[in-house]
Amino acid sequence: MYSLTALGIGFIMDLILGDPHGIPHPVILIGKLISGMEKLVRRVFPETVRGENVAGGVLWLAVTLLSTAVPGLLLYAGYQIHPWLGVGMESIMCWQILATKSLKNESMKVYTALKAGDPKEYRRAVSMIVGREGCDAGGGGDRSGKHLGRKRGPHVFSGIGRRPSGFFL
Repeated sequence: MYSLTALGIGFIMDLILGDPHGIPHPVILIGKLISGMEKLVRRVFPETVRGENVAGGVLWLAVTLLSTAVPGLLLYAGYQIHPWLGVGMESIMCWQILATKSLKNESMKVYTALKAGDPKEYRRAVSMIVGREGCDAGGGGDRSGKHLGRKRGPHVFSGIGRRPSGFFL
């Protein structure tokens, strides 16, 4: 019952506040974890096909375990202190996992730019959905569509395995 309440509160927070741009987003923190871990595994494993495959597996395992275990342990601690503290923490996690308002706002910017026939503006607008770094002048390069799954996948995982699973992707 608490998780359903937290999901509802997080959804309402998302509809009102949208994606938080002023605070560290979990996806940014996970990206920094990946960058740091990649440097480590590149030093440890040889630069062979097998070495890189093993390094990729180790990197995947470490990142998925940490990005699921940390929120899980935080929620466990919060619920142990007081159930409503756990609900509050879980609500904040739901708010950060969901992106309903932001996706609507950003996709409407793409629509408006397409209607205006402004290629530079619609590329910039698409880049805000695909990745905050922006697209290259060629219209997206190899990053196009790469992060769209981040917005859909966590909803499924959150529903199956509660909030920590939403950070799995």
